[in-house]
Amino acid sequence: MGNRLNNRSSEFEKKPLLMNSDSSQPSDQTITSPLAGIGNKVTQLSVDSQNFFDKLEDKRVSMSPLDSLYDSKFGFIVLKGAKYCMRIFGLFMVMVAVVLLSLNFYFYFAVTLPMMNTQMWTYTFHLLLGLYIALSISFNYVQCVRVSPGVTPKEWVDSLDNVETFRNDTKSVPGKNWSKWCGRCQQPKPIRAHHCHICDVCVLRMDHHCPWLNNCVGLQNHKYFVGFIGFLALAALYNFVMISLGVFGFYTPDPILYATWSGWLTFVMVLSGSLGLTMTTFTGWHVYLVLTNQTTIEFQFNKMKAVRSKSGGSDNPYNIGMKSNIQQVYGLATPEDSVLGWAKLLMLPNLQKSPVDGINYPTNQPKGGENV
Repeated sequence: MGNRLNNRSSEFEKKPLLMNSDSSQPSDQTITSPLAGIGNKVTQLSVDSQNFFDKLEDKRVSMSPLDSLYDSKFGFIVLKGAKYCMRIFGLFMVMVAVVLLSLNFYFYFAVTLPMMNTQMWTYTFHLLLGLYIALSISFNYVQCVRVSPGVTPKEWVDSLDNVETFRNDTKSVPGKNWSKWCGRCQQPKPIRAHHCHICDVCVLRMDHHCPWLNNCVGLQNHKYFVGFIGFLALAALYNFVMISLGVFGFYTPDPILYATWSGWLTFVMVLSGSLGLTMTTFTGWHVYLVLTNQTTIEFQFNKMKAVRSKSGGSDNPYNIGMKSNIQQVYGLATPEDSVLGWAKLLMLPNLQKSPVDGINYPTNQPKGGENV
């Protein structure tokens, strides 16, 4: 028995173990751990999953949900019907806006102003100020509705000789870049332009579509929109102050008018105050956009871009200085660039067009840097 154990022990010693073999000599045998196989499968599954989500992300960002709906016949019919309904609804909203503005003007000139029962020079001052505000609101609103925000110029599209380059750029990645190709119009899209699914055109420097205007706010009518909401805020706050002074006894109102309209005065006062605060906030927001040369769409884009890059501020290549930013929206001031010139540009009816063509925009980037 002992001899057998000794013989087996000697045979075992003669057979070299793979793990203790000389590493300099190649071995024809390979020991594979079961965990290694599982690890390879997990790695491959992770890669396949990442590829799947990458393709899903590419599909998601290459078209909007509305574009994907257009691919089906049912979705096309639904969206077309919705578009025409929105256009009709927009016309209705314009009529509502005109009626509301008319009632507001009537109440001020027929009730608030005569109720003051004050001296002639004070009455004249408030009359002229009211006329200025009312005319400014009316002018800017009409221009908002009437003036096109600017659409992709056909001449620019026809002049391009590298359309295929634009066609291949179909992806808009949030926080990275905008697509230079419009899938709905099936043509190149200028920088800062976006497709409006209600107007069904690509709008230059698009900010948003406003149902109260039945129009988009863009390059050529943004200044009218800012003027409209700004003067509307001023009118509401002004009316609120004038009615409040009479209601709380800061002046003696006309007894007949006060008795006739006493039931409406508190309602109009609260409504004017609420509207004034709301429109003041909205105006402040759009003034900020003008001063920084952004649109509402671009602000969200730049915010996402800043989050992606983990930077503190927003990366806005079109912010070229406050003065130049204002001129890009309102037009050029007078040659002497005086305070009076700027006051005329901002506070009086302004028919100047934007000095940019909607295709090329000056940037704060170094020459050859990213422009979108």
